[in-house]
Amino acid sequence: MASAAGSVVPRAVTGSRSHRERERRLRGAASGVRAALVDAGACGGRVGGGRGAVWVDEIKHECMPDGTVREVVTGGYWKQTGGLQAALSDTADNVKLWPADVRAAGKATYEALKKFKEKCPCHCPGPDDSRKPTSSGDAADDKKVNDYLDGKFPGPNLPRP
Repeated sequence: MASAAGSVVPRAVTGSRSHRERERRLRGAASGVRAALVDAGACGGRVGGGRGAVWVDEIKHECMPDGTVREVVTGGYWKQTGGLQAALSDTADNVKLWPADVRAAGKATYEALKKFKEKCPCHCPGPDDSRKPTSSGDAADDKKVNDYLDGKFPGPNLPRP
């Protein structure tokens, strides 16, 4: 393809369909790589070490009076996935699927914040820059924080409905 000045312009620069298709595929691949890297960051640097979940229907087979067999969905359960399927899944952060991990993360965060508070020389500015500790009420009581997390996110990971 020649431009007005007579020089040759590469086809990809002109915005041809093939260029747009390559760009779309590249963006899709980049999105997958990003998801895998985010997943690896959350899993101690192991790509594919993450998890997701897929819903699996429980199916019962019923014999009908006419001799045919009918499938009936009687319930289901969540099945843990791993690898690329998990990296591309949107279920990894669903607190209803992973309540045990949410509790553990909440408790670990609370402990880390307590350690930070102990080592912070100024606490926080506090009301009117008084340098009084601002944690009070339920947040200052370990038992109340643990009871809250246990009550808000009960049960094991991948609970049955």
